[in-house]
Amino acid sequence: MSGIDLKETLAIPAIKHTDKLNTLYSISTVMPYHWDAAATGNYVFEHASEDDIVITTDVYNSYPYSRKIDYWLWSGDLISWRPYHLSDDGQLRDDTYGVVVIRDIYKFIDVLNKNHNKNIWVICSYSLNLSDHIDPIYRKFFEAKEPNLVLTGRDNVSKLYFFGKTENAERISIKDFYVPDSANTVKPGSSGTAGINFSDKTSEKYLVAGWGKVEEGIGTWGTEKTSVLFADFSGSSFDLNRVSEISITARPLQNPEKIQDIKIRVNSVPVGNIELIKKDDFGLYTVSVSPGVFKAGVNIIEFTYAYSNTPLELGLGPDNRVLSVLFKDLEIKNSN
Repeated sequence: MSGIDLKETLAIPAIKHTDKLNTLYSISTVMPYHWDAAATGNYVFEHASEDDIVITTDVYNSYPYSRKIDYWLWSGDLISWRPYHLSDDGQLRDDTYGVVVIRDIYKFIDVLNKNHNKNIWVICSYSLNLSDHIDPIYRKFFEAKEPNLVLTGRDNVSKLYFFGKTENAERISIKDFYVPDSANTVKPGSSGTAGINFSDKTSEKYLVAGWGKVEEGIGTWGTEKTSVLFADFSGSSFDLNRVSEISITARPLQNPEKIQDIKIRVNSVPVGNIELIKKDDFGLYTVSVSPGVFKAGVNIIEFTYAYSNTPLELGLGPDNRVLSVLFKDLEIKNSN
């Protein structure tokens, strides 16, 4: 018990959110600032039903008040602090409560859409303002969702958002995070064929989500679990009512235990799976797209990967980027 000051310890509950903590005596943390977990968590506890989904950006401080957490929103990659693991069900779960960890916007979109028939509460702590905790793209997303804001905590930082149940299975989409415009949208040439050369630096303007930097003369890596492209065929000879095809030239990040699989979706419609069987070289792969899947206006093309790793993890070198597939070329055209 040596070194314990009872006055300091007993004073902790009376500390206001604007006060600084003495980190030698504050429990469970070395942070000199505590966000208002009570206001947001208590509101959820008092108003959420048993079937509601609760997401928080602070799994530890929310639970004592909300008494319920289903997902932890955490995209940070602090090398010295990774309190989560891959569970037997294939989900990434936190080590304390076993809740599923949301590591990227695609998982976040998936959770909100698959649970569209349920109320969803999102508790946002001060972590939303720290880029090494939460990707800044989430802050922009929530700032645009003012109608969903239920309350702001007494610290004027923490916030609680509510997304009511709906019959719309696409409650949110990639467009809520990245807005398509004329600069970042692929368009076909006079022949009606749209393409990207992933080894050309000028292609970077199209790579808004889930892509690394263009490595000139080599290609561009798809990163994490999903990559997205926007495409618009308006004003071209591309026929939306004909069968079309998406062809890619790509190679996987070599994994001796797995074959890389790419699931391709257009406007949320699955259009095909391809296996990158050639592990050590580029291969040409093509999937057919049924008439009517591509729509007038902006189309969303998603590439979801079976695995993402760092070359360091696989013993391929010191590179610690999370990589999936190296793309060289992509072409979208009507089938002959």
